[in-house]
Amino acid sequence: MSRARYESEIGDKVKKAAASPDASRLHVIARGLRWIIKREGAQRAQRVYNTKKQAVDGAMAQVDSGAASVVIIHKKDGTIESSKP
Repeated sequence: MSRARYESEIGDKVKKAAASPDASRLHVIARGLRWIIKREGAQRAQRVYNTKKQAVDGAMAQVDSGAASVVIIHKKDGTIESSKP
């Protein structure tokens, strides 16, 4: 397989993965002075909290109840800090 074809196939897989978000994953993200829980692929926040701890606890409660599978926690600058199953 040529390098160009290999890179093309890899690029196609990445595009496909980006286009099909996993709705069972929740993101805890800073928005202004508050923290939100946003379901992956959603346009709007699912819930808004005053503190990061409250948002993480709320997201983990959804995992515990089976409504979500993973919580991805972001830092205030938007980079990923950690994820919890």
